[in-house]
Amino acid sequence: MADIPQYNSCKITKAVGRPSFDRQGGISKLYLFAYVKYSRSLNTVQDQQVITFPATVVYEFEAENMSFSQSTSLKDGGVAWNQKLSFTLTQSDKDSEVYKLANKDYSAIILDRNGDYRFIGMRNGGEVTVQTTTGTGKGEMNGYSVTLTASESNQAYYVPTFDSLFTVVKPIAFECPSRPINLTYRNYTGGDSITLDWTAAPQGTLAVFGYYSYINNSYHSTINFGTNLSITGLAPNTDFAMFVKAYDTDGNIGGPSNIINVTSVGDGAYELRVANDFGYTESLECITV
Repeated sequence: MADIPQYNSCKITKAVGRPSFDRQGGISKLYLFAYVKYSRSLNTVQDQQVITFPATVVYEFEAENMSFSQSTSLKDGGVAWNQKLSFTLTQSDKDSEVYKLANKDYSAIILDRNGDYRFIGMRNGGEVTVQTTTGTGKGEMNGYSVTLTASESNQAYYVPTFDSLFTVVKPIAFECPSRPINLTYRNYTGGDSITLDWTAAPQGTLAVFGYYSYINNSYHSTINFGTNLSITGLAPNTDFAMFVKAYDTDGNIGGPSNIINVTSVGDGAYELRVANDFGYTESLECITV
């Protein structure tokens, strides 16, 4: 069977569901957005302050254990500022948005306890790593440990006019597509082919784009249009469990439909004989069942 791109399940399992707000590192708010490489004429700075920046939507995240540090190192005959932002997302009950963080370069803006906005990964963007954190003790965090690292030519710039440069959006709870329902079969007599039909899955946050079919818990095929599928070439004398899942325009996969269980018959053959006009039987054809 072919492989398909697979996001994590949309559910996050927490060993200890304990809300905590012991924020560290002097950060009170966190904003993330996908990095875009703009020309320096569009993101000008002066005296370590961002003066102009293209109109940008930033996403505010509820986070804990937030910390930021920066240090210098030699790079290409000059000095590079190594910026590191770490935090834990604990309030998310859906992980698809978090999972996608590691698939892009991101920039970040933090609001520190002094009321200053700092720009991380402004020129080059930052690489993101995401790890699941499942605490087992009372003092341990649960959720996702996220680290953003960036190498910049300057230390993190200040953003004195944050409200005029950026539009803040708080991410809503992300919903994957619902389960397809009423999975049924037709045109099946125990042979090697079957047709499946189902009712379209309601969309989640994003529109449903298609369906994946599975046989015995393995991916079988992709259905981009319609809510039916013809399957052929079933092996004889075999039990099959079939179901489908919906996926949305961004590749997030919903839960499975109900299961159709079928058993194919044996790969035997017999001769069909009929009487001819002369009173004896004649073999006409061999039919496989």
